[in-house]
Amino acid sequence: MYFNDVWGVWALFLMTLLALFIGYHLIMGIGGADMPVVVSMLNSYSGWAAAAIGFSLGNDLLIVVGALVGSSGAILSYIMCKAMNRHFVSVILGGFGGTSGPAQEIEGEMVPAEADYVAETLNDADSVIIVPGYGMAVAQAQQTVSELTKRWHAGSGSLEGKERLHLQAWSGHRLLRYRKPTVLQGELPDVLWRRQGIHGQALQLVD
Repeated sequence: MYFNDVWGVWALFLMTLLALFIGYHLIMGIGGADMPVVVSMLNSYSGWAAAAIGFSLGNDLLIVVGALVGSSGAILSYIMCKAMNRHFVSVILGGFGGTSGPAQEIEGEMVPAEADYVAETLNDADSVIIVPGYGMAVAQAQQTVSELTKRWHAGSGSLEGKERLHLQAWSGHRLLRYRKPTVLQGELPDVLWRRQGIHGQALQLVD
């Protein structure tokens, strides 16, 4: 009995190390911009694992629930990859095993902008709309945006007296869970607008 217990502990220890290695190997090769797909696929993996446990235990409810979670996570991951013009297998394997989708045609001309030009443009603008997106989360730019926004509303320098607007929106098929934590981490002032509430004002600014 003691012999079997010892081998059971060692088997559990080795399986834990193997799981840690596989998890680290799968995740670290994936870029930060693809993390929403990774999170969705991890949810899918948990569902398939629950379904497998349901088969081993003979629990029909666990099988059904696990299959629902696994399939929904996989479908969501595929939809996000398609929206981001990325190959699903390439994202999951960290760039190996597939190629990216066809490149989207770019309309217009790209004009590079220096920091001085951006500062001058912001200074001359009557109203400014900032759209927090997943790029802000990846670049960890929320602190910089927060500092810039606070200076705007404090009337720092020539920015005094101008109307400043924030637009709380999300672009693409990204996971919404990253938006509010990013805004909260930056301690942005209470000047957030929902998309429906600011849509009319944004159209007036464009006109």
